[in-house]
Amino acid sequence: MKVPVVSGLVARLKDVLRPEDETAGSSGTPTPRDILENDDLTLSYASLLADKESKSYGTVQLVTLTQFRQELGPIWDQYEKNILLIAETTIDRMLSKAQTAIREDEETWLLITPDLTPEDAERFAERIAAAIGEKLVGARFEATDVPDGDATPLTGTLDITTAMTPEGRLDRSMINRAIANAQAVLVARAQAKRAEAEMSERGDEKEKRSKASAASNETEFVTAEEGLKLRYWPAWSADAQSIDTFFCRPVGAAPGDPLSREDPRQTAANAVAVARGCAVALNGMVNDSVRAKLVTPIPYLALMSSAQRAILQAFQKLHESHRFLYLRLEITHVPAVVTLPTLLTARDLLLPIARDIGILTDLATPNRVVLSASRVMIGADASSTSGDRMTALEQFRAACQGRSCYVLGLETGQELKTAVYADYNEIGGPVVQDVLKRRPEKTTPMLRDSLLSIAG
Repeated sequence: MKVPVVSGLVARLKDVLRPEDETAGSSGTPTPRDILENDDLTLSYASLLADKESKSYGTVQLVTLTQFRQELGPIWDQYEKNILLIAETTIDRMLSKAQTAIREDEETWLLITPDLTPEDAERFAERIAAAIGEKLVGARFEATDVPDGDATPLTGTLDITTAMTPEGRLDRSMINRAIANAQAVLVARAQAKRAEAEMSERGDEKEKRSKASAASNETEFVTAEEGLKLRYWPAWSADAQSIDTFFCRPVGAAPGDPLSREDPRQTAANAVAVARGCAVALNGMVNDSVRAKLVTPIPYLALMSSAQRAILQAFQKLHESHRFLYLRLEITHVPAVVTLPTLLTARDLLLPIARDIGILTDLATPNRVVLSASRVMIGADASSTSGDRMTALEQFRAACQGRSCYVLGLETGQELKTAVYADYNEIGGPVVQDVLKRRPEKTTPMLRDSLLSIAG
């Protein structure tokens, strides 16, 4: 943790507590709520569970100083009473009469907000965390901009419909999991920002500084670029013995990949547009009785940016049964600097939304972190691979160690044969079928021998 942050925190802890805060009970100012007794906890949870008409039915938000405490170390012990008083007073003063804060442990609060939708409740918790951080660290505090290792309040979402024990108590391990996920997301976002910074170093230095200055004055990412269109590449599925998997790939009026623009804000905006477009396409496929898997690409940096909420909401609006039957979300453009824990955090963001998760990497030079990921399908793109592609196909399949994997971009019959004999689960590229310029309208049954006959 940086010394200026610590010294500034200590100064504020000495100054921020005015006499009226310490005597709030006698002056009429609201005092922090005490930790509720177990019976009251159970009653609050049970009330929320029973009220299925509440906007945030079944979910609560948590605000925790766990990371804050870890980073402060001995300073926490010295100023613990003041820190907790500031945090709890801030929470108490931001709640409406319809809302409740429950002190779950020494540094974690659960927010019950039946008057807010889950999305609004999440934003509300983030505002509370930012307010606590501002009072403790200073007016320039922004939770999403704090680098790795800096103290910051964290927020997370807890589904108490699954977190309650049969005895009506809250499973502490579920809270620990939500806190751990919040910590991992913080680290992943910081890594994504570093990767964005590395990408922005390309080109003329003066132009780069100018763009960085302009970006720093914007609070929203730009709109999707004009001329953005979706194309669908068919792939053959070994399990279904059918061409029934379609990989969405966007194309734009400008050259290059719309999901890998030099300006990360443009990439994020394009990613949101692709997510929304694929959601519309999937609905259309279901309505037309096309029972096919639709694979939607999500660039890693966009997923871990401010565009995350919009990307996830695009899919959450789909009918649950349709998502779990036909939708695969594919993490693409994974930077080399990403660690396994943060990549798995990105995976965990998507797991509750889709039937399965894919992670795409290069065929000849795969990202080793991607190859280590669990509970995903591992994908390879052969389109940019030069040299001996047949050997690369065999080596990549071996590196997957028997796990489900797919390969795209195959162009020749020999490549197709190699992929089939190597037991890839899904195979796609021009050799299988040309790209579709409209959403898929049918699947094509095709036995393995019939596929091999295409190769000649």
